Amino acid sequence: MAWVVGAVAGWLLGVLWVWAALSSALFVSSVVVGWRRAGDSAAVSARRHASAMWLALVALSCASAAWLVVKRDYIARDSVARFVYEEGAIARVRGTIVSTPRDVMPGKGSFGGFNFRHPGTLFELEVEGVDAGRGFEHASGAILVRLKQHDHRLVLGQRIEAVGWLSAIGPTQNPGEFDYRAYLAREGVHGRMTLKRRGNWRELAPPRLTLLGLRRSISDAAAASLRLGLPHDPVRTGLLEALLLGRRTSDIKDLSESFRAVGLAHVLSISGAHLGILLVLVWGLGRLLIGRPTVVAWLVFAVLVLFMLAVPWRTPIVRAAVMAGVFCVGYGFGRRLRGIEMLSAAALIVLVWKPTDLFTAGFQLSFGAVGGLLLFARPVSLRIWPEPAVQVVHPTATQQAARWFADFLAVSLVAFAVSVPLVMYHFQLLSPLAALLSLFALPVLTALLGVGYLKILLGLFLPSASSLLAMPVAWLADSMVALVEQSRRMPASSFTLMNPPTVAWVVSAFAVVVAVMSGLFRRRWPALLLAVVLLVGWGVWEQRAVPTRIAGADDPAVELVMFSVGDGSCYLLRSGDATLMFDCGSQAFLQIGERSIVPALSALGVSRLEVLMLSHPDLDHFVGALDVVDAVEVGEVLVSAELMREAESHPDGAAAFLVAGLRERGFEPTVVGRGWTRAFGAAELRLLWPTVDFEGEANNDHSLVLRCDAGGRRIILNGDIQGEAIAALLASDTDLKADVADLPHHGSWVAESPAWLDAVSPVLVLQSSGPRRVDEDRWAQPLEAAGVPRLTTQAGGMVHLAVTQDGRIVWDSHRGGGGEIRP
Repeated sequence: MAWVVGAVAGWLLGVLWVWAALSSALFVSSVVVGWRRAGDSAAVSARRHASAMWLALVALSCASAAWLVVKRDYIARDSVARFVYEEGAIARVRGTIVSTPRDVMPGKGSFGGFNFRHPGTLFELEVEGVDAGRGFEHASGAILVRLKQHDHRLVLGQRIEAVGWLSAIGPTQNPGEFDYRAYLAREGVHGRMTLKRRGNWRELAPPRLTLLGLRRSISDAAAASLRLGLPHDPVRTGLLEALLLGRRTSDIKDLSESFRAVGLAHVLSISGAHLGILLVLVWGLGRLLIGRPTVVAWLVFAVLVLFMLAVPWRTPIVRAAVMAGVFCVGYGFGRRLRGIEMLSAAALIVLVWKPTDLFTAGFQLSFGAVGGLLLFARPVSLRIWPEPAVQVVHPTATQQAARWFADFLAVSLVAFAVSVPLVMYHFQLLSPLAALLSLFALPVLTALLGVGYLKILLGLFLPSASSLLAMPVAWLADSMVALVEQSRRMPASSFTLMNPPTVAWVVSAFAVVVAVMSGLFRRRWPALLLAVVLLVGWGVWEQRAVPTRIAGADDPAVELVMFSVGDGSCYLLRSGDATLMFDCGSQAFLQIGERSIVPALSALGVSRLEVLMLSHPDLDHFVGALDVVDAVEVGEVLVSAELMREAESHPDGAAAFLVAGLRERGFEPTVVGRGWTRAFGAAELRLLWPTVDFEGEANNDHSLVLRCDAGGRRIILNGDIQGEAIAALLASDTDLKADVADLPHHGSWVAESPAWLDAVSPVLVLQSSGPRRVDEDRWAQPLEAAGVPRLTTQAGGMVHLAVTQDGRIVWDSHRGGGGEIRP
């Protein structure tokens, strides 16, 4: 507990010299106080010993704080992080592959079937040297490498040299997104490299016999043994390899989402639960055949070592292995330590190894669930099925079955109660059926692990015998899939929270859970009911939509949010209680809706869209629309005539898929064009383009162009209009003047662009694009000559802009920075 308290203090106040000085001074003081015994009475000596103990504990906390600061902030002199820059550069690296290379399928999300990019390969490389233009220099640390092509030649433990684009892992681009940079930094990964082709890497001389090579051989042999006799089914095989060997493939991407949705995501990847089930099975078999606990403990430890050689060393697996190893060694040496003491020892080992793990969901869920089971599973089981008043020496089969069922039910209830607040906090997910599903999933998982690992073991020595277990393993895997898929179709299987609960709520929820499981509320039902009502009411109150406002614009006439989606477009207009989304797409990120837009809407306090307006039939303008419709309440969907024509003329295309998806969800898209107007809170909306009689060659020129008037200012959103549409607009009597405008087609340059800039005469322009259009920039000189500032998502992430009632234009960006333009 002292170490944990120190880690929290170090996280909150990361000043290394303060904690180092305090820990040194307190340790010295504890030694001085503890040694001053001469001539002391027993009472004085006891007080001094107590003082020395408390000084040592406080010193340990300070040392923990200092250690966390060092592990979090210190960069070694030869760290690969010193070669990594935000803007990136071409570099040559040498290193060893330390994670099993896996396929990366770009076709994800609702529109994954319309992606035409090649599958890639992703792996982690432990770097030994970097050449950034000055010859090879020694470097240490890991980077994430992505090859844009599939390459089966890459294997775990291989030593390679690669040439590619070495860059920093980018920060989040929108509020609410998962912070991969912080996550990978905690895992010791400090950069990424992109390889364009298979020819960008070559194998180096293999190292001598290494642990990685041994692990690869064992893992490959285990996988081959698992596949013996199994009927061909990529999803089933992918599920079995994920459950038993920790290998993840793209074949189970949809199944993975189903596991996550019903609250059983932890089942799909090897974790403490899998390892615990396996070792319990070995322990039970060993006690049956051998009997002596100390001998069986070392047998379990040997199985643990073999297991760790066959599976990837991800942090959750290593964490579980440390926990199990401490238990095995404790029993093996005949130490009769309590379970909670051995758990504490395992936690201390993990936190010394990686102190920042304390703040991760994996650590909290693993140790929290196991700690809860050690402390409360037995008492809860006894409350479910009390022991008879008179001890029974030889219980009947019915009594024994009742006891086992009570224990099983208690384990599921305790694990669910402990994990729910943490899952809500870390993942903004509430799965009410998770406890019930666990009751059905745990027996299937236990049987699958037992039979599956037995099949692997037999396959290594008796392949024919292993094949006999193929059908039972396949049946168990299919049962697990059917359970998850059927559960996902059930109403109320899971809820995505608008906001993560606060730390105070999580602590309060834990206090109530601990009080209930400790029996403090026994015969105090009114107090329990009051505590639950207060807790639920508090949680519901925290889920209310709280609009995010820009400093200095408390009551804006209208707000405009430009989400960062790479090469794509997604804007949000908000005036009072009215909200409109203009486009929702991305060219590179097909899951932009689920991964970025929906979390950002939640962070902005948006739970309803009055209007979803889609400008034209390009994926980078609507690929996230169905995810948004599924996540928030939407009033109506407005689309361009070109989008409907595309859907009708190409029934197998993405536009037709979009329209069909909207209709399945109860929305009939309404076609709109020039002349459409609507009062919108304190603003007025008007579509300037396209006209009914316009017949352009490119569908981009049929994009909707939306104007918003509010606070004496004008905002124009131009979609992807190009030369024809711009020329037609300039030739018409349309008043194009606006104060804020997004650059047409994400900042593409056409011959009509200078005339468009003169006609609009903006005081501020926006650009939603990825790095390519910023690098190939032809707008810089004209905008600089006109004195017009430009805000780009590439530079600042999401841009939040407001027009105040007095006509000021105020903005800020997700990655920092802001400004103001006065009338």
